[in-house]
Amino acid sequence: MPISVLEQVDRFLGLSLVWEPLDEVVYKKSDSTNQIFTADLDAGDYMNLKRSLPLGVQQRLGDVQRLVLRINAARQSAFGASRVVESEILTGLGSASWAPVVIENDLGGGWLLMAYHGSPELMPSELNLNAVLSIVESMQQLSLGPVYSYESLLVKYLDEFNGRGDQQGVDHVRWLDQLWRSLPDVGLCLVHQDLHPENILKLGSQYTLIDWEYSGIGNPWSDGAALIAKFGCSLSEVHRLPRFKGLSESEFESAIKTAEEANHLLEKMWFAARESES
Repeated sequence: MPISVLEQVDRFLGLSLVWEPLDEVVYKKSDSTNQIFTADLDAGDYMNLKRSLPLGVQQRLGDVQRLVLRINAARQSAFGASRVVESEILTGLGSASWAPVVIENDLGGGWLLMAYHGSPELMPSELNLNAVLSIVESMQQLSLGPVYSYESLLVKYLDEFNGRGDQQGVDHVRWLDQLWRSLPDVGLCLVHQDLHPENILKLGSQYTLIDWEYSGIGNPWSDGAALIAKFGCSLSEVHRLPRFKGLSESEFESAIKTAEEANHLLEKMWFAARESES
């Protein structure tokens, strides 16, 4: 299967590239489900590709003559992901400096081709947390785009767990629904909902947030909780974000604990839903 997709991408580019899987130690997290490849272009081919792209993409493409290809995982391996919504979100982000530069997103073919944006910091302690917080702050000020349907996600999980008689899974879905409903209403905004250090790439001084498959206009509590649990941000740093700063300290601390519990539960459900593959 990957061979045929690589041939599709070569035909799209009009080139015959040498695609190499990215080093899992450097890039791919242990639970990654998409396949990631990279290829280098010579200077002439790179300039020809650059000239063929819209001006806005040209201006952001940079000088690194390397492309990254994501071959999308099967639906069951990326439970709850929506590549259609991801495509709309990435198109809407346009020239945001922290958004990936997408060259082609072939939903039918199941692949996404983008510029090379570096690699993640191997240790969360090496991350510039101010840069990460700045990205989320910008996201919390955006509210246009496809609205994320939490209800539809819960229905999908219920159907999955009911279909295999998994009562614990069903109970988890119902408890997650209660947790989400108990969170304070701080309005909807652009959310990523898969925030972790492996999805933040660094090239030079520029940070780029990738893998928007679970994104949409939604509840910012998931991203807020991830900043604390996955990145080690402090409560006060996250509390200062636009969507949370109107809450009292006690309100925020109580809600973020609930959001962390919800994230942990959703992660358990995600892995449980993948078990039917094997």
